[in-house]
Amino acid sequence: MDSLLNVLTYSSDETAAALLGGILIAFLIIFVVVLIIVATVAMVFGIIGQWKMFTKAKEAGWKSLIPIYNLYTMCKITGVNPWWILVTFIASFLYTIMNGISGAFPDAWYLVIFVVLFGLLNLAISIYFTISFSPLYSSISFLFDLKL
Repeated sequence: MDSLLNVLTYSSDETAAALLGGILIAFLIIFVVVLIIVATVAMVFGIIGQWKMFTKAKEAGWKSLIPIYNLYTMCKITGVNPWWILVTFIASFLYTIMNGISGAFPDAWYLVIFVVLFGLLNLAISIYFTISFSPLYSSISFLFDLKL
């Protein structure tokens, strides 16, 4: 049986290409498996953390497992109006629609402006929630001078 060096040195170009292709596919498979493992571990830690957060807020832990209901429960815990969930979803939906439309009509520059505006709207809503409901808000509110 020839060694790897002999195969690469004395064989045809097709054999070397096939060998390198196999090595590339093996690395790709290993990368995907590691990525799946890391994503699964991150998801498990997220579920555990959210479950503990709900139980410390005297809510049932199973409420953290239901996708939209956990947002509603978090709004209840923090005192945020639950209608903001709908506003955020509408902004994300409009951004996705406008992004698809602007990709279908590349010459329509005005659609790109709408995509940017809806993206900024979504960003503004996210920043509003981050600033106004953060535990650090009371210590940094003077920097923003916001009356929230």
